[in-house]
Amino acid sequence: MMALVPEKMLTIMQLYFIAAATITILLAAESTALPQAKPGCQEKCGDLIIPYPFGVGEFCSMRPEFTVTCDQSTTAAPSSANFTNSTFTFPITISNFSLVDGELQVLQAIARDCFDEEGNTTNIGSVLQLPPSYTISTRNDFFIIGCNVLGVFGEGVDVGYETGINSAFCMDFLPNLTKSCSGVGCSRTTVPGGMQNVSILMEKMNDFNATDLWQSNYPCSYAFIVKDGNFTFDPESSFQQLKTTRQQLPVAVNWAVGDKSCEEATHLCAGNASCVDRSTITDGMVGYICRCWPGYEGNPYLGCQDIDECTALVPGRCEYGRCVNSPPGNYSCECSKGFKNLDAMTCIPNSSSNNTTSWKISLGFSIGFLVFNGF
Repeated sequence: MMALVPEKMLTIMQLYFIAAATITILLAAESTALPQAKPGCQEKCGDLIIPYPFGVGEFCSMRPEFTVTCDQSTTAAPSSANFTNSTFTFPITISNFSLVDGELQVLQAIARDCFDEEGNTTNIGSVLQLPPSYTISTRNDFFIIGCNVLGVFGEGVDVGYETGINSAFCMDFLPNLTKSCSGVGCSRTTVPGGMQNVSILMEKMNDFNATDLWQSNYPCSYAFIVKDGNFTFDPESSFQQLKTTRQQLPVAVNWAVGDKSCEEATHLCAGNASCVDRSTITDGMVGYICRCWPGYEGNPYLGCQDIDECTALVPGRCEYGRCVNSPPGNYSCECSKGFKNLDAMTCIPNSSSNNTTSWKISLGFSIGFLVFNGF
């Protein structure tokens, strides 16, 4: 029993040090969180982080087209980050930023065509007018949800049929809709990139009994552009969600800094970051975005720093040794006594050390046997 006590004590001590190290790592990570906003500027609007080159207020953004307003006018509604300009008919609400992809998400209203009990129709279109240097991404889909309707999207307010057309049919199949978005009750098509002012219109394709349609609990048809992966059609829930809880959906939008390439621009990226050309803005002009080097993190317009891989709680990392961070973006393991390096990042039992220990044990048993038997 006595031989078990040191082992138990060692296990308790190991758990203590592991817990202490974990708390230290978490506190250090929290205290060294890298800033995303320009120094002295508001970093968050509600729960949304506003990363530079964007900023709340003209002195906190890199350029006027990156200036964002934070609407906190009411306590009942959550705060919203918006593009607001006198030339825009409506403010554009931003729901997400991505510095790595040079992309953000904005919310666009859903176009709808609805019937009441008497068969009267209400048709509401949708318009998205983006600021300069922003264009619709190809990472969007155009959906039509409903019965015997045609949906059209295109550049500008007065759209034509040359940009994008989609249609959904129902006829007598409405009660038997499936989750397949292949033309019956739901239809989906891709969206070309490069558009800046996008309008969506809807119209009926043929006459049918609107009262029967209303009585079937599907009085409305819908058309919308949405970032891929943000909408899945389900006939049991989608119609009700689009009618009540989902009035707007996220649209992926490309952005770039300026109208010059990396070679032409003078003020580019911060330390430990690289410049990437972008040719996705209006009229084929070239802009750029910045990205942190591999193994670095932070805001590439303010500064990137080496990722300390040793602070990441990765199971099995340096299990039998001590982790040593080695920039950029790397680490190595200093193996504990009784272990050796298989490679820079892996420790394995040292077989020679084990053999020596086994030899000493065997020798001890042999000597003890000889002494006990009087040679």
